[in-house]
Amino acid sequence: FELLLVDDGSTDGSGKICDAYAEKDSRIRVFHKENGGVSSARNLGLDEAKGDWAFFADSDDELLLDGLLTLVNGTSDKVDMVMAGYEVVDNEGNPYYSINKREFRVIKAADGVMEMYSPRDYRFQGYLWCKLFRHSVIKDKQIRFSRDLVFSEDRLFVTQYICSIDAIYYTTIPVYRYFERPGSAMGSLKRTFNYGVATDVDARIKMKRLVNQRFDDKELEYLVDFDVYRGYRRVVGFMQEFGVKDKKLKHRLRRKCVESLGMSRYLSFEKARNKRRIEKMISKLLGKKS
Repeated sequence: FELLLVDDGSTDGSGKICDAYAEKDSRIRVFHKENGGVSSARNLGLDEAKGDWAFFADSDDELLLDGLLTLVNGTSDKVDMVMAGYEVVDNEGNPYYSINKREFRVIKAADGVMEMYSPRDYRFQGYLWCKLFRHSVIKDKQIRFSRDLVFSEDRLFVTQYICSIDAIYYTTIPVYRYFERPGSAMGSLKRTFNYGVATDVDARIKMKRLVNQRFDDKELEYLVDFDVYRGYRRVVGFMQEFGVKDKKLKHRLRRKCVESLGMSRYLSFEKARNKRRIEKMISKLLGKKS
């Protein structure tokens, strides 16, 4: 394997540490660049990679000891992607999410997309770091990370990739340990409103277009529609939670959602949501009375 370390304008001495490791091991190559964000850094890595397969890792997590071996063991001429499992730990390294199920099989691209919207084993499969991508597919299809997105740029990349292939090797064996840290992009959402989260809706709309163009499947069509609506409601929920009264942003997000879904589908989701809210309120009131 080769290990590409991208120093995206770090200011804490990380770049020097990377250089020191590169001097010790010829498999390591380091690239220093001005800070341009995670998508820019990943795209640089893809441009410089020489291997047949590409794997992505974040700088503050852990690749499990046999992680690469598990992934490479799933490669063959019959598949263009390997999708594996993962573990989640807290900031101190205490595990709090994993599954014990162990299985492997080859699945179709449509089933791979289904794992993105309605996963059967792990609770979410939009992550980059539990997957192996064939580099030639990335180059031939010109798949890139969108620099316009702050959130869900990884999920969009995975969806775009799956929509470009036919078969996937799927295993539930964990290959990666993800640390859920307060200072991460996702962790910041629990402390204050991040305007960048609005780009999550843009990513979901792009994913919907990709899936609908590739697959003629009513169940998938419904799931990607609901995913757009859920993303819109998620951002609005964050705005309400932190008291952000930005009417222009809220109106713009609603307009994007309606344009993507169509008014009829949008209203059906709104109706179902309001019904659930009323049922929850009634249940709460009855609980108080009893």
